[in-house]
Amino acid sequence: MWESYNTQCYEPHEEPECICWRDVTNDLVVSPWYAWQGIRQNPTMQEFFDNIKNCSMNPENLVLRTYENGNGIVLDYGLRKQFWIPNPSGWDLEYLRTPIAERDKEQVKIKPCPFCGGNAELIATQEFRFRGDEGWMIKCTKCGANTATGNSLYSAWRDDVIKWWNRRAFEN
Repeated sequence: MWESYNTQCYEPHEEPECICWRDVTNDLVVSPWYAWQGIRQNPTMQEFFDNIKNCSMNPENLVLRTYENGNGIVLDYGLRKQFWIPNPSGWDLEYLRTPIAERDKEQVKIKPCPFCGGNAELIATQEFRFRGDEGWMIKCTKCGANTATGNSLYSAWRDDVIKWWNRRAFEN
C-alpha cells in the first residue's frame, strides 16, 4: 500500500520521474504528489493493476481523462484519487481512454428488471457520498428501479452489482 509518511513529496503541478499518487478534494484542490513506495518503477499495465488490487481498489475504475503528454499520464480513480505514471510505454492507453461504462459492454449479462421486465443497464456512477468514488449500479430503463435506491447497492466492483441485480428470489 502507499504510505504518505517518510515519502518524497512533489508539488501538485510537477511531473515526477516516479509513480506517484495524490488525493483530490475538487477541481481546484489537490494534495501534493506522493511517491508510491513499494511499486516497481516502469511497471507494465498489468503489474500496475495488480498493485491497485492489492490496495483493495478496482483497476476497472481507472480512467485516463485528466492529463496526457509525452512525459506521462494522470489516471483518475473515481473522484478522489489520481495516479501519475511517467512514460507508460507499452500500456493500452486506448482502453484507459474508454469510458468505464463502455468497457467490455458486450460481455455483461444482465437480467431484465424483476419488477416490470424492462431492460436494465449497467451504469458507472460518480456520486459524492461517504468514501465517495466512482461506483457501479444497474438501472431499469423502463421503470427506473435500480440497485442504488433503498438499499444503496453501489459497488466499486462491477461484478458484485451484476450479481446483486441478477440474484432472484424466484425463477419462472
